[in-house]
Amino acid sequence: MVKISEDKMLKKVVAETKKLFAEFLTQMGLDSDIKVAVSKSAKEESAQTVAGAADSEKSTDAVESEETDSGASVYPKEDVHYVNVKLEGEHLNELVGYHGRNLDAAQTILGLILSHRLDSKNYRLVLEINDYRERREKYLLGYAERAALQVRDSGQELELTPMKPAERRVIHLALKKEQGVVSKSIGEGEERRIVVSKV
Repeated sequence: MVKISEDKMLKKVVAETKKLFAEFLTQMGLDSDIKVAVSKSAKEESAQTVAGAADSEKSTDAVESEETDSGASVYPKEDVHYVNVKLEGEHLNELVGYHGRNLDAAQTILGLILSHRLDSKNYRLVLEINDYRERREKYLLGYAERAALQVRDSGQELELTPMKPAERRVIHLALKKEQGVVSKSIGEGEERRIVVSKV
């Protein structure tokens, strides 16, 4: 079997990804600027899961044990490349959906199709639409800061709204930097949420 060079493989990944998204958007009756970049890190998830979870030993243990609902490892394998796809355009908000649910579903499904087309599991798709994930992360960081302030001022425990695992990780890691408060996750499945308490 002839081994394809890394440079040729990356070109193939970019070409296949653009082709896949052009087909997807055409079927959806949408138009978008499609930007594709392949890297060793995930733009979308580096702060939320991969790099962020490695920041501290104690919070890492808590975050990993509590927030990997899917059973998947927080740490990527060394040979994994991230295919960062950024879509920008009008009328794409439906693809994002409520709290990014449609975006996550599209990322999962299109990621599986891309892996099949490339005949490789070494490429993970990270999809961003109109900077939704970036804006959502900023909101979550502010939410964590406000929650910490409220708990410190009132001395009362505060239960946050249910969130997806990646979003809970953002909150846990942000609260770890806040003095005088601790966080834990409670509940199951889609009802899993964070409780913030005073130390």
